Amino acid sequence: MKQEDRIYKIRKLGNRYIPEKNTKYEVFGVTVPFPEFYNSYCSIRKKPGKIFISVLNEEELKARELKLKELKEKNKEKKKKERVKKAYRKLLDKKLITKEQFKQNLEEPKETEINEINAVGGIWLDEKYRVLGMSDSPNVITGYANMARNLFVRLQDDERFDLSFLGLQFAGQPTEYMKLENGPLLKFRMLPAGSARFGEDMLPFYLQKYRPDACYILLDSFMVQWMLNLDWSPTKMIMHFPSDGFPIPAGSEALMKKFDYVVSMSKYAQNQLIDLGVDAAYIPAGVETNKFYPLREDEKIKIREKWSQALQIDLNGKFVIGCVGRMQGRKFYGELLKAVEKFVEDKNDVVLIIHADPNDPANPGFILPELIKLRKLEHLIRFTGNKYTLGFTEKEMNEIYNLFDVFALTSSGEGFGIPFIESMACEVPIITTDFTTVKEIITDNNAGIAVPIKNTITGTYNVERGIADLDKFTESLQYLYDNAIERKRLGKNGRTAVLRDYDWDKVVYPAWKKYLLEVLEKWNKKNLTQY
Repeated sequence: MKQEDRIYKIRKLGNRYIPEKNTKYEVFGVTVPFPEFYNSYCSIRKKPGKIFISVLNEEELKARELKLKELKEKNKEKKKKERVKKAYRKLLDKKLITKEQFKQNLEEPKETEINEINAVGGIWLDEKYRVLGMSDSPNVITGYANMARNLFVRLQDDERFDLSFLGLQFAGQPTEYMKLENGPLLKFRMLPAGSARFGEDMLPFYLQKYRPDACYILLDSFMVQWMLNLDWSPTKMIMHFPSDGFPIPAGSEALMKKFDYVVSMSKYAQNQLIDLGVDAAYIPAGVETNKFYPLREDEKIKIREKWSQALQIDLNGKFVIGCVGRMQGRKFYGELLKAVEKFVEDKNDVVLIIHADPNDPANPGFILPELIKLRKLEHLIRFTGNKYTLGFTEKEMNEIYNLFDVFALTSSGEGFGIPFIESMACEVPIITTDFTTVKEIITDNNAGIAVPIKNTITGTYNVERGIADLDKFTESLQYLYDNAIERKRLGKNGRTAVLRDYDWDKVVYPAWKKYLLEVLEKWNKKNLTQY
């Protein structure tokens, strides 16, 4: 490791903070690097809403103190007031402060030595970065809600962030400290949606009210095309971009180029944006591998007995096909039923478990229970009883995945596929359509079978969607039905990949924290050190 890359821990000694070797420690959000000298000090000074940090040796410390003394002598009252007024005028012109704040600061002038102090060495930081999120409400059970909830419940424990979240399914008054019955405590501020479906009426309002430093958007790009005409300055807008087909939805390209920052949740989406000339980062969705994991064989026997009673079907000794996903049109549940119908023609030991709510408001019109009867499959298919508004606990979901011998989904395209990595975390092999993100998540990790597409259809917003070859899909089911050893091998490969690439606490959240701090610190330096 290079000397400049090493990190010192900071311990307090009197009024100084002395680095210690070989441990990483963050002081008010600033990681203090290993200096070229050993006898170093970290000097910390606070002002209202700001913290000044610099790492200096004794000689530099004396030089800095001397420089500050000279600066104070030069700071005559009249010049100081003029400089303060000019700085706050610039902030007002850039809409970084309100008129009321401008007047208040002139009545109580503060020293503004930002340029001079930066010349000596150091950084001014806001005590808290204000971050606003907008997506499906973290208290519901959609994939977007899952991702937003996992990110914000981790950010909420970092004192550097002041968090608010506009949940598109949340109603009522703004709320803090919401404890979910089947989930964590949400400490951050939950903001209600209005009458508009995708925040058109409330996001502009909250941008003005809370004046966030950054705004995190997690939605399909077609849902936020209205933002093309929105002036969100000075907030930095971050779009977490999914893509479940090609090309990206019609009308979205200009918006992707307007966003200050775009983060793709898949390499598939990242490559699409790069081809359009959009500088997109990549941070995937994640899974909590301590909550989704393979059970022991004796535990699997017990949960099969438990769920046999709950689902009123004998699961013991059965080949269990499982599917987890919302009742959305692009999931193509009807195609899954066709494949299963053909697969079970010569079998009586197969069960299909579907974890979805037939009454999900996202259902475009499938009457799945009637379709199951039409296919004469009602004797082998069971719904878990999942409700769109409630959901299951992680413990229950882990049991559901551990019931499966294979996970099967005939989707026409996934923006990412959180059930894929949850299934992989439980060492369950996957059979799904070879389209969009499947290559990077499943094929490249040898965690299942990617069924080739037979054709594509043009969906909404001119997006092409893949239709799985049902004969190949049925053959894949048969292959894994006949090969228990192969199922086990694919399953273990899947968990290995998840631990390496998609673990929330070890991979995904550290990537997000690093990315957000880089964005916010860049914003902070640009807007606070230039005056």
